[in-house]
Amino acid sequence: MTIEQTLTDKERLAGLDLGQLEQLVGLVEYDGTRDPFPVSGWDAVVWVVGNATQTAHYFQSAFGMTLVAYSGPTTGNRDHHSFVLESGAVRFVIKGAVDPASPLIEHHRTHGDGVVDIALAVPDVDKCIAHARAQGATVLDEPHEVTDEHGTVRLAAIATYGDTRHTLVDRSNYTGPYLPGYTARTSGHTKRDGAPKRLFQA
Repeated sequence: MTIEQTLTDKERLAGLDLGQLEQLVGLVEYDGTRDPFPVSGWDAVVWVVGNATQTAHYFQSAFGMTLVAYSGPTTGNRDHHSFVLESGAVRFVIKGAVDPASPLIEHHRTHGDGVVDIALAVPDVDKCIAHARAQGATVLDEPHEVTDEHGTVRLAAIATYGDTRHTLVDRSNYTGPYLPGYTARTSGHTKRDGAPKRLFQA
């Protein structure tokens, strides 16, 4: 399989040529048939912060990211705000508690603003979980499906270090803006004159 054939749709959307991507993310030739834990790419970097609204605005104004989806009290999620931002092939999810009983409160109290989940796009969640378990990984969420009118996403999660996790995501049967429970959302933020198109690429 060639490098060109392994590029994800998001990597193609970054607008970089193959040489730039090879240099930026270290692409190498890959044989998926021999990989016991195949990973297609990064799905999202999920942050827990004290003020999700302000942080989402910061990533838009300072780094040129674009708001694409939202989950929060106005969409039926009473626990927290969650803003989905994209830039090229990069997706950040910014979460901040709304409910004083939210588990995000304790996470933020312990760690401050930071990454809680490095979600990985995988073609086969069950295969990856089976291999991870066989190697002694701690499975936090067993493989399961979440569904809405846009289709179905298959998910699972394993522990990494501390309180950080890897959520494994197969969204091959999903066309929504991020995950079930999220609605498409845009921002009224206007880039200043001369601002770079984006700083995050892939």
